[in-house]
Amino acid sequence: VMDCSLASVCGGCSLRHLDEKEYRQRKCAVVQKALQSITRQDFVFSEPVFIKEGCRRRASFAFRRAGGGIVLGFNAYRSNEIVDLPGCPQLTPALNRGLEFFRGLLSELCRGPLTVKEGRKGRAKTVYVEKGDLWLTEADNGLDAVLEFDRPLNLELREIIFERVSAAADVIRVSHRFASDRRKQFWKRGVRILKPAASAFLFPPGLSCSPRKKGRRHSPLWC
Repeated sequence: VMDCSLASVCGGCSLRHLDEKEYRQRKCAVVQKALQSITRQDFVFSEPVFIKEGCRRRASFAFRRAGGGIVLGFNAYRSNEIVDLPGCPQLTPALNRGLEFFRGLLSELCRGPLTVKEGRKGRAKTVYVEKGDLWLTEADNGLDAVLEFDRPLNLELREIIFERVSAAADVIRVSHRFASDRRKQFWKRGVRILKPAASAFLFPPGLSCSPRKKGRRHSPLWC
């Protein structure tokens, strides 16, 4: 297990203090306990598949505006507080690079004042992007991102996103979601492609997939 200075506070990894043998035993026990509530008990357990670190290719992060920048990362353990995350040993190198890139993009989005009209009289008010979430997926052909925050995309925000992602060769698509709206594709260089077997699947914005490629190959069913 690679060392991580944030393991004691980050909610992403609560078992990093265990050695490999104890970790595997703990994870197997969790699965077996969950199956005890099922009437059918004639389960046959194959050798479990454990995947090494640095292979997670899908993750969701929270962010909030803080001073002249942002705090971006996972939530703290059993808390709404955000642990500022420079990188994570669980993530693929591409996802860690993407985290750094979108930190810069989101920081710029949060710095810019926005003018909105509120109330019946449509009075102008200056606001900022204050908080939101970022979903990143490493597809077989690049990074697919979904941004969700508390402001709709106006022209100013669209220009910032377009200029930055157009120069990022490894980003294939950026989508945006505001409040309860569905995810809307904003910019794309290509569609998200995943190849679980002989065929390639084209995924719409925000659709989840197996978090790791090796885990995907061991999945009993792909839809």
